Amino acid sequence: MPAVSTNDRDLALDAFRGLAVLGMVLVNLQGSGPVAFGAFEHAEWNGVTLADLVFPFFLLAAGLAVPLALDRRAREGVFAAVLRRAVLLFLIGVAINWLYRPSADPHALRVAGVLQRIAIVYLACAWLCLVIRGWRVPLIVAGLLLTVHGALLFVPAPGEAAASFGQGQGMSAWLDRLALPGRPFRPDYDPEGLLSTLSAIASGMIGVTVQRMVQHRGQHRGRTGGSSLRLIGAAAVLCLILAGVAALWWPFNKALWTPSFALLTTGLGLALWGLLRAVWSRLEASAWARRGALFVALLGQTALTLYVVQALLAGLLIQNVGEDSLWGLSFGTLSRIGLSPAWTSLLFAVIAGAVSIAITLWLRRRGWLLRL
Repeated sequence: MPAVSTNDRDLALDAFRGLAVLGMVLVNLQGSGPVAFGAFEHAEWNGVTLADLVFPFFLLAAGLAVPLALDRRAREGVFAAVLRRAVLLFLIGVAINWLYRPSADPHALRVAGVLQRIAIVYLACAWLCLVIRGWRVPLIVAGLLLTVHGALLFVPAPGEAAASFGQGQGMSAWLDRLALPGRPFRPDYDPEGLLSTLSAIASGMIGVTVQRMVQHRGQHRGRTGGSSLRLIGAAAVLCLILAGVAALWWPFNKALWTPSFALLTTGLGLALWGLLRAVWSRLEASAWARRGALFVALLGQTALTLYVVQALLAGLLIQNVGEDSLWGLSFGTLSRIGLSPAWTSLLFAVIAGAVSIAITLWLRRRGWLLRL
């Protein structure tokens, strides 16, 4: 069972995306954030936890997938399809935000969000893939975006005496308050805000770069798995080294999506993707391992639909029934089992995640999937 199947679909990449969306589901559906295991909660500000890795991994997977989807297609009419998909994904994200806090006041609507950022990164990567061949330009664009974003973070915001990386402070938060449409996620900034989108796009562009380097090496030197793995490994190590250097100036911070954070998470993501490619062919030796790997890959193939389903489920669970929400009532019922609060929170996420996966698989059988 090769990492790239007969229809040229990278099953290891599907599995990588599947692990990312599965992580998103477990993080988003924790029964109670204050009592959850620390790995499933985002860092309060600076720092990186397991929960902070899943969204960057998803953006990296988007960048890795775009060349596979677009480079061999005829160019006529493709950008219109890309734009339509990106707009649809963005609007779905906005609609989910409205369902969480319905209001007729447009200023109360949160416009930014996870799906919206995915849409922007996908659109940027796809557009560049359509107009530019090769891997060098995406790499240059990624470097420029990281550099410009990093430099702007050192510019003092109007009304502040010095640049700040503090929560709700600095150029990033000021720009969100000034120009971000609608309501920010936090009172004075949004973790998916305007300025941090620059480095988020860079995460996707690095994925485009590495994928095209792998394709280039395969076309000109033969499809040798070892050569591709060495290239992916070298790219991962380089990103991690650059992340360590960048951390001398910028802290690891997901909300700001600092250059150091982008490079760290991209390096770790590339390492995980490379590991999956390395072990994929060995999984066929074990029937249960093969079934498990293909199931995770299937989650990756239905990732956007699964994310939307779990978001809608969360929107349902936060609805009040009497004096408490369905979420609170369900978590309270599970708490009576006798597990520790952290394990109860994880069990809640597993059950809610299993329901989300079951619904997604049913939608797949019906042919009702959201695709990029």
